[in-house]
Amino acid sequence: MSLLLLATTTGLLYSTLGTTLDWAQDQFVAERIEIIASMFTDNNASSEEVIGEIIRETGARSPARLYIRVLDDNGHVVAESSGMGNLLPTTLFPKPIVWKSGAVESIDLTSSSGTPFRAAAVVVAHGMPAHAHTLQVGVDGAEEGALLNSYRSHALIVVFISLVLFTASTWFITRRGLRPIAALSGIASQVGPNCMHPRLDVSAWPAELTGLARSFDLMLDRLDENFQSLQQFSADIAHELRTPLSILRGEAEVALAQTRTTEEYRELLAAALEEYQRLSSLVDSLLFLARAEHDSKPITKAKLDARSEALAVCAFYEALAMERGVAVEVSGNGELYAESILLRRALSNLLSNSLSHTPANGIVRITIQYGNESGIDIVVSDSGSGIAKEHLPKILNRFYRADTARARNGEGIGLGLAIVKSIMTLHSGAIAVRSAPGKGTTVVLSFP
Repeated sequence: MSLLLLATTTGLLYSTLGTTLDWAQDQFVAERIEIIASMFTDNNASSEEVIGEIIRETGARSPARLYIRVLDDNGHVVAESSGMGNLLPTTLFPKPIVWKSGAVESIDLTSSSGTPFRAAAVVVAHGMPAHAHTLQVGVDGAEEGALLNSYRSHALIVVFISLVLFTASTWFITRRGLRPIAALSGIASQVGPNCMHPRLDVSAWPAELTGLARSFDLMLDRLDENFQSLQQFSADIAHELRTPLSILRGEAEVALAQTRTTEEYRELLAAALEEYQRLSSLVDSLLFLARAEHDSKPITKAKLDARSEALAVCAFYEALAMERGVAVEVSGNGELYAESILLRRALSNLLSNSLSHTPANGIVRITIQYGNESGIDIVVSDSGSGIAKEHLPKILNRFYRADTARARNGEGIGLGLAIVKSIMTLHSGAIAVRSAPGKGTTVVLSFP
């Protein structure tokens, strides 16, 4: 674009210079005709006076650039500049026009020697009786042509040098500008399942591309995190499925080793049913987490009474709470926007955990209160065994169980709190866990 602008500007300047030189020559020709014509019309000068004027006009110039010729009524030459007859014969000039002061039309001529001229021819009527003289005036345009040729040559040299410089600078800038892109491409080609750690060094990058580099590194960080999470998730699934399947296979092999009674087969089927239920619960939980993370459809929220929802969940667990000797209390009021099924599932998971970890004569409280920015907090607290400090940062991770003894006994699969976290994410809310060994656990669900 810059080169095109330079070429256009140079062309316009060349055209303007040519037009200006032509105008200057036209003015010069018109002035000479005006002087000679005025001698005929104003002073009724004789041929000798006209010849003398011509000699004065042209003789002082060496080499001559101005040529003047005067023709009489019959077309005979009365006077002319020296050498004009051979250089500019009378027949070379156009048909003359009647002279009027200030109205002279010039044209381009080429002499017999090939020299360019700017020329004009007029008829001047004068005297009594009337006479008519024809004036032919030409100005050598060789100097102007040389000036234009010189300008054109220099302009072409400037445009050529500019083209070379523009090409070189464009190549250099493009190569330098694409160097970061090449580095980005190189890093991208290295990334794979076993190589997620290459990062870009943006210290030497231009400021316009550092944002892209940082975004690329953040993308790699997210990919690395998700890939590690997927690997861990796959390993956890394999581990969780292997245990019940091993139990089922072992019990079946023992049962088939010898003939059993009907009662023994019933006991075997009852034990297998427990493992089937465990597997079904695991699959349901995994499906819920997968849908919660990858389903792009927004959940359907409605205005709910938090106390009513909490009481409904407590009623479902009333029999289990009585069996374990644990009291359940609900206090506070508030309304929130949520999906009823998901809200009840979150409260159900929390209440189930609390009942599992609270000893007899303990208590589980569900408190509904206003939180920050006019939101609603549902607080589930218990007087159970609590959680050690080192487990709290991981307690919301999938398959993480702080109580390994309960895990060996088949209680829980380590997905309850992970599901609660996903439910709160779907509601644009937050979950916080506070706990200490021997002092119970408090979980706060904050809804916007």
